[in-house]
Amino acid sequence: MGPSSVILIDEIVLADDATHWQAAQLDITMMASVAAMERSHGQWLSLLHGAGLKLESVWKYTEETAESLMVVKIN
Repeated sequence: MGPSSVILIDEIVLADDATHWQAAQLDITMMASVAAMERSHGQWLSLLHGAGLKLESVWKYTEETAESLMVVKIN
C-alpha cells in the first residue's frame, strides 16, 4: 500500500453501548455458530491500530444490524 491507498472494509460495527437488539442477535449467532464475535467500534479501533492502520471514517448503511463500510488508511 502507498501513502494515499485506502482499504474498504464492509463489516458489522457494533456500538460501544446501546447496541440495537438485531445487531446483538447477530453477535450471539456468531458466538453460538462458530465461536466468533462481531466487533464494537472500540474493538475495531484497537485491531486496526495494532496493525498500523488508522480508521478514517465509518458509514453505517443498516441501522438495525450495524452493517457498515469502514475506510482505513496507513497510520
